Amino acid sequence: MKSIRQGDVLLQLQKVASIPAGAEEIKKDGNRIVLAYGDVTGHAHAIYEDTDNVKIWAIGKVKYLEVMANAMIFAGDQEIIKTPATTELYYESGKPFPKDENDIDYDDPDLKVREITPTVFFPVGTCLPGVLLKHEEHSKALIEPGIYKLPVQVEYTPQELRVSRD
Repeated sequence: MKSIRQGDVLLQLQKVASIPAGAEEIKKDGNRIVLAYGDVTGHAHAIYEDTDNVKIWAIGKVKYLEVMANAMIFAGDQEIIKTPATTELYYESGKPFPKDENDIDYDDPDLKVREITPTVFFPVGTCLPGVLLKHEEHSKALIEPGIYKLPVQVEYTPQELRVSRD
């Protein structure tokens, strides 16, 4: 279990093997993936960069965080971990690209794939950079690739147990 403290919020990330069946993906909040919201300020404990490689899932009140990295077998049966390349489709002749994805003719010999950012390979055992969890008032925290269960944090008051908020 990895513990991350940002102010009075303690996130205990419990690594799990997979996302449970029936979990539903939670959509991004604008340009960020929010793990916990603040109560008063509107600030959030969130991931702002590399959000294409991060998903958050929920089943009931329990959330799961998925920070992705792909593993593959390379020449000589040496396993490597890779970060995915960013690519785009384009027409070599310069003709306009269809606005609707359904209008793309994938058999067109003029259709090409351009790599915008290359695939990066790391030897097995290399610690991948992961993603940064940020908050406007606290230090950043690194979350490495993996699948994590995010338990619901509660706090005691004389009136009730309630979900903790920053």
